[in-house]
Amino acid sequence: MRRMPMALAVVALSGAWSAWAQDDVWQRRTLLDSPDGPKQALAAKGVDLSIDVTDFLQALQNGNAKLSNGGKFDLRFRLDGEKLGLWRGFYVSSHLEYNYGLDVNQAARGLNIIPVNTALAYPSLNDSMFSLLFTQAFSPTTTLTLGLFNMFDAASRRPMYGGGGIEGFWNLAIAAPLTNITPPYIYGVSLNTRTEFGSFGLFIYDPRDAQNLNIARDLFSDGATFSGTATFPVTIAGLGGFQNLRVAFSTLDGTDLSSLPPTIGQPPAFKESRWYFQYSFEQYLQQDANDPKTGWGLFGQFGYSDGNPNAFQGHWYVGLSGHNMMQGRRADRWGIGYYAYTLSDAFLNVLPGLGSRMHPQKGAEVFYNWAVTPWFRLQADAQWVAPFNGVDDNYYLGMSAHFKFF
Repeated sequence: MRRMPMALAVVALSGAWSAWAQDDVWQRRTLLDSPDGPKQALAAKGVDLSIDVTDFLQALQNGNAKLSNGGKFDLRFRLDGEKLGLWRGFYVSSHLEYNYGLDVNQAARGLNIIPVNTALAYPSLNDSMFSLLFTQAFSPTTTLTLGLFNMFDAASRRPMYGGGGIEGFWNLAIAAPLTNITPPYIYGVSLNTRTEFGSFGLFIYDPRDAQNLNIARDLFSDGATFSGTATFPVTIAGLGGFQNLRVAFSTLDGTDLSSLPPTIGQPPAFKESRWYFQYSFEQYLQQDANDPKTGWGLFGQFGYSDGNPNAFQGHWYVGLSGHNMMQGRRADRWGIGYYAYTLSDAFLNVLPGLGSRMHPQKGAEVFYNWAVTPWFRLQADAQWVAPFNGVDDNYYLGMSAHFKFF
């Protein structure tokens, strides 16, 4: 069992002590972000530091429900090169994460391989993992970033339903869709630019999972993945939104599923590439006129791959999500979503007698995230999952507490 480190307890005690400060502690962005305090002093010198802890209680409700308790510690920093005496537009950022306790991701009945709790499922090889990025902004609209990426950080920035499995949807199928062409942690370089027509990005990365830190010794030795994105703003009836397209192509070898099972004396063949296409959208149905990032609306994503060597043929999800627009509760977030994942025909053909009994995995999730204060949130979450082999439907209930300490 992974236990909460002593350092977190120290942070918690420090936060309790800070509550006696003279300013309104309940309105701070983080518990220790007092006026002229250490967080603001560091930021003025070019060091933006944050420390979060999220604790989860979740249980599979089938049969005798057994409650699992686990959590996640996140430390992030961002260095501003200009403030540190280097040059304008240069930034260094990192995200260190540490998981402790237990989760219910392996408790499901049937073949459910998509984690229902993203935050506790990753990192998956060890209890801890980090990212390290170097960014150069050439203008207010064009940036180049290279290093070790945490892809959940990218997913968390989606305006309407992002959260990276911490705030918002917990199930990986919606929080950070499984595509089998983009690992959760990757080494790469990304170029992004924004124009009056939309935003465009080119991402080149090593196709292997960077949780194996040894791949840093021979980057791109097994191939490369090229990913292009285009995002176009859309306004309907005065309400904002966007449409997004992504195309990815990888030269990473994989077992040719059509050559399985191998014949006697004939090893499996290899397929030298794979591709993936994705379309996604967000469209506000209600939006604050003074703060366009506050509102709620419709979102969705549809992805499709070649299905060989990728075992997933396609996936999709749709839902409603956003802020509670009631007066006084606009910092609260809520969401409801439905998803489906389909296994490829090439993969199902490898399973004689079993493939015909496999069905798309389907699921639904609903959550409400209550902003008790800007630095403390409580979330209730409920999920239904019908696994690929259709043995039993699985039902999950859970709660989380998210503390923004620093």
